[in-house]
Amino acid sequence: NNGGGGNNGGGGNNGGGGSGPGSGTLDPNGGTKPETGTAQAPAFTLSSSSETRTVNTPAVGFTINSTGGMIKSFAITPAAPAGMTFNTTTGALSGTPTSVAAATTFTITATGISGVTATKTFTFAVVNAASYTIGTTGPSGGKIFYVSTTGFPCGPTMADTCNYLEAAPNTWSGGTEDPKIPWSGNTTTAIGAGAQATAIGAGYKNTLAIIAQDATANRAATAARAYNGGGNSDWYLGSYDEMNLLYLAYTTDPTYGIKPGVETYWTSTEYDARYAWDLLFTLGRFGNGGLKANAGSSVRPIRAFGGVTPALASPLFTLSASSETATVKAAAKGFTVTSTGGAITSFAISPAAPAGMTF
Repeated sequence: NNGGGGNNGGGGNNGGGGSGPGSGTLDPNGGTKPETGTAQAPAFTLSSSSETRTVNTPAVGFTINSTGGMIKSFAITPAAPAGMTFNTTTGALSGTPTSVAAATTFTITATGISGVTATKTFTFAVVNAASYTIGTTGPSGGKIFYVSTTGFPCGPTMADTCNYLEAAPNTWSGGTEDPKIPWSGNTTTAIGAGAQATAIGAGYKNTLAIIAQDATANRAATAARAYNGGGNSDWYLGSYDEMNLLYLAYTTDPTYGIKPGVETYWTSTEYDARYAWDLLFTLGRFGNGGLKANAGSSVRPIRAFGGVTPALASPLFTLSASSETATVKAAAKGFTVTSTGGAITSFAISPAAPAGMTF
């Protein structure tokens, strides 16, 4: 059986001329080595299948998780949205979309080392930022009380540009109305110019200067900064002009929750070492008699933020008369204008006004 001509011998069943196992690559160590199989096809998953993002805000995008054979490269169709990039090596989509776009389905294609492909889809939409009008609820749960279509300097150093002012609700401190507390913990030393600005947008900088001098808790400045309505940490005590804007909004909309009766509200604008400006909301009258140490004025935090503002209305107007016939050298009635639409910055007349008349 095991001899040269036996079953396992050279001429036997499993010998060189026998009927043993099928062909393969000879292994120098003996036996056969199986042929290498076909490369595994690529497969992958996306970290997300869709996203809707506000224009000019960073997108989350997606990342790739390979679950199959080796991937040589990625491609996206159609091209990545404006402002965003697609990495053909990693397959990641990232960036900040810079233009509004309807929901678009993108196809991501992975190509394996053998040329085999696999695909996934991702739907992406870019929408306009929300716009607000005076009296509407702001993004942080307060009420909008000022809108600027051109923007105003704002932020901790007045280096940012904002378009809106938002007032916290009157329940911001946990009670049912605005609290009355002293202006600061230091009531004898002037802060100076750093806390004496009056402009729209200057309240944040004023407030930081107040706290830099004295950070005693539960004072007008520190309490306003401690509020984090809407998850935002940019609330502050409004400046002279900012609190005046809140008063003007309140005169036409009592739902701002201002206390009825003879009530004064602190501003962040310092007057001198002992006094700060406050505003009597009943009359819209400012006073510099607010002793910093007194707990006689209320506190309402505000915040400033930027964004898209409502489109300006087109100008419209009417004339008080459409025609006139006058006697020479007798005074003409002319006409006056009543604006019935958006703000008007200037007028012109063509042809020129008649001799002796002005436009």
